[in-house]
Amino acid sequence: MVISDIVSEKPLPEYVRRDQELVSSCLGGAVTEQKYLRLIHRAGFEPAQVLSRKFFSFTPREEEIRWQSITVKAVKPLSLQGESAGSPRPGPR
Repeated sequence: MVISDIVSEKPLPEYVRRDQELVSSCLGGAVTEQKYLRLIHRAGFEPAQVLSRKFFSFTPREEEIRWQSITVKAVKPLSLQGESAGSPRPGPR
C-alpha cells in the first residue's frame, strides 16, 4: 500500500486534540511518526518506508506545533493478507 497522512513532531497538547476545526482538518488527530509506523506494523504491514515528507507548522497559542505530511509505502506479506490487526488466524476447516 502507499498512503499519505499527517503526523505530528511530538504528542499534541490536549487543547489541539479537542479543537474541532483542527480535528476536522486532520491536524488535531495526528499521532507522531513513530506511533503511526508502529500502527502500520501492528496491522501486519512491513517494512514501512517513508517515501516523502513535507513539513509545516502552526502557532495556535504562542506555541509552534510542527506537523509533517508523509507518504508511506508498506507491504503485507501474503501469509497475513486477509487478516486484520489483532484477529486470530483461522484454524483448519
